[in-house]
Amino acid sequence: MDATDRTPELRAAFEAMVPEFGTPQRSSLSYDDRITNTLVVATQTMADETEVHPVFALAHHFRSNDSHAPGYTSNPYRGDHQSLPVLVGEEVAIIETSFHKGNAFVEMVTFPNADLTSSLYQAAINILEATETR
Repeated sequence: MDATDRTPELRAAFEAMVPEFGTPQRSSLSYDDRITNTLVVATQTMADETEVHPVFALAHHFRSNDSHAPGYTSNPYRGDHQSLPVLVGEEVAIIETSFHKGNAFVEMVTFPNADLTSSLYQAAINILEATETR
């Protein structure tokens, strides 16, 4: 990491914003078909959005050591989990992979009650756009 890399600061700022978007909604990942495996995500503005841009630089591994580290998405599982922010269309979402007692869970976390026009939400979008994978 070079001296101009602001990834840790951007990650911390993004993670501080997310809890303000309301109660997270968790759902299993959906795909458009078995051949392409393209993710399909229901958002506030579109029932079947397929434009998903991961932000790998802001991914965060929460190591719980069985003491439950819910992270910034209120992850319900007591084991470790990895949170990967994604830009879905023009909305914030998180892909989470969680592990607990031999079971693995992969879920899309969305924020259906978020005010998409708020300055805080737009700041989160700006962070994701600045660091997304295209």
